[in-house]
Amino acid sequence: GIFEKTIAGAVNTQYSLLLEHGVVIFRAKPASSPYLNLTGPTLATNTWSHLVGTFDGANLRLYVNATLAGTVAASTLASGAGISLIGRLGAGFYPFQGSLDEVAVFGSALSAERVAAHYQGGVSLRVVLGTTTPGPLTSTITASSPEADIDPSNNSLTLNSTVQ
Repeated sequence: GIFEKTIAGAVNTQYSLLLEHGVVIFRAKPASSPYLNLTGPTLATNTWSHLVGTFDGANLRLYVNATLAGTVAASTLASGAGISLIGRLGAGFYPFQGSLDEVAVFGSALSAERVAAHYQGGVSLRVVLGTTTPGPLTSTITASSPEADIDPSNNSLTLNSTVQ
């Protein structure tokens, strides 16, 4: 299991994100029916993947690398107090075999645009200066996306250089 929100620590009682034989699954338990599986693609081994599961009150959505992999209609999810687990499912089942990074849970469903912004947040910034005129060169770059860094007080970089 990658992540599970449980009711009283029991497996398959609220929602989870898991891999089963390399296939990504977003699973949720509606209040009045058996759990739903939203099945995505088989993930490549030894490659990082960005996985997001959302529920907006009417639909479950699964995104893989910022691309919508599937949608299924869902009613109100089961609710109740319980622990959240990273790297395994409830009752200690299915420990995750691999590496996890930047696991996050939000209080509301992310839009497709926000999912894409989070995915792009891991992309390196490249600056290309297109001048050949000799002399001093100064450039200031400011990141404006909150996904880039939640502390906006340090999102500016000033480059001072000399073109020769």
